[in-house]
Amino acid sequence: MTAQPQKIQTQAETSLMQQFAFLDLEPSRQAAADRLNESGLPHRRVEEWKYTDLRALLKDVPQLASAQSVVPTTAGQPLVPADFVLAVVDGIPQDLANAGANASDAAKEAVSLEIGLGDAKGFHEKPNANVDFNMALASSGYVIQVRKSAVTPIIFIDHIVSKADAITAACRHSILVESGAQAILVERFSGPEGSAYVASSGLSVIVEDGAKLTQARVVAEGDQSSHLATIGARIGTDAIYEPFVMTLGSHLVRTDVQITFDGEQSHLGIRGATLVKGKQHTDMTLDVDHASPNCTSIEQFKSVIADEAKAVFQGKIMVKQIAQKTDAKMMSQGLLLSENGEFLNKPELEIFADDVVCGHGATCGDIDEEMLFYLLSRGIPHPVAEIMMVQAFVAEAIEDTEQPEIIEAFEAILADWLASR
Repeated sequence: MTAQPQKIQTQAETSLMQQFAFLDLEPSRQAAADRLNESGLPHRRVEEWKYTDLRALLKDVPQLASAQSVVPTTAGQPLVPADFVLAVVDGIPQDLANAGANASDAAKEAVSLEIGLGDAKGFHEKPNANVDFNMALASSGYVIQVRKSAVTPIIFIDHIVSKADAITAACRHSILVESGAQAILVERFSGPEGSAYVASSGLSVIVEDGAKLTQARVVAEGDQSSHLATIGARIGTDAIYEPFVMTLGSHLVRTDVQITFDGEQSHLGIRGATLVKGKQHTDMTLDVDHASPNCTSIEQFKSVIADEAKAVFQGKIMVKQIAQKTDAKMMSQGLLLSENGEFLNKPELEIFADDVVCGHGATCGDIDEEMLFYLLSRGIPHPVAEIMMVQAFVAEAIEDTEQPEIIEAFEAILADWLASR
């Protein structure tokens, strides 16, 4: 007799499946839950998760927050002056009554906001465990539509976990930037220290022909939390999408970004900065699909690792046979501030076209002793000199966002992190 292997569930998987059993899910959410139920949480034997064993790292999936248990609140001070200020509390979008209090008439005409569960058209069609996790658990979010206008509206979404008790906060937003329109989307994620809550966020982005979306988000969750984020975007013809992600909080962070070029003559400029200390673990996984010719992309990520923290970058650029004249450049750099930190880097290129300019680079090292000596020889104290060098290292990624308000806000966040290290 051949014994059948038994599938042993972790505490997190057991909690997750129990929640699925009590949720009344519509078909697409049920399909995502079924896939997770079949495969379980991803582990290191899954190539995309070899550096972030979610089965081992995610200890539990607490109970989902319900709308009845959430106390309505307003967003905190926006990172930048914004036309529309939105708040998501414990995964539940708050009322839109005062969302556009600061918006001009032109901005109000350009932006429509609804609360609901928008489509997930921005994501790749192939299954992804992180996307499935969010699709199954998220029951609501903001549905944003931006029309062509003489103004560029700024939309700020403040994601807040308010409870000291561990909960799961899940939401998914969608934003459509219509042909010829422009918009700026800024997001912040925060929560209490000492709470082992789980935050799951999804964002589906459609940038239509001739449109432009600038996006900036900062993940500054509580020190014991787990943050699982997904961004899926599709870029039309002659369109621009420029996201920037700064990560400096949470015990565990995994961000999956999936981007597809659906039209010619378009540009992607995606950048990020990771700042980790203690025993934090962060993972940025990027999948860019050049599925149209004559497009350009720049992927630039900086990681600063202190103490025993670990930063992971996995970047994949796929250039399909149709995507001739593609110009794609990917760079990931790590700066180690201690001997016990880790920077794990896996860049990939898959090129099926023969008329392209593509490349990737990766560096890792500690602070340059010669440059440090130069600053010390000019009378600058050692701690100050080290801070100056870290700021210069990260500034390159921040300043390429080309939005003065965003640059100023994120440089201030960087300075605060360095001062508290």
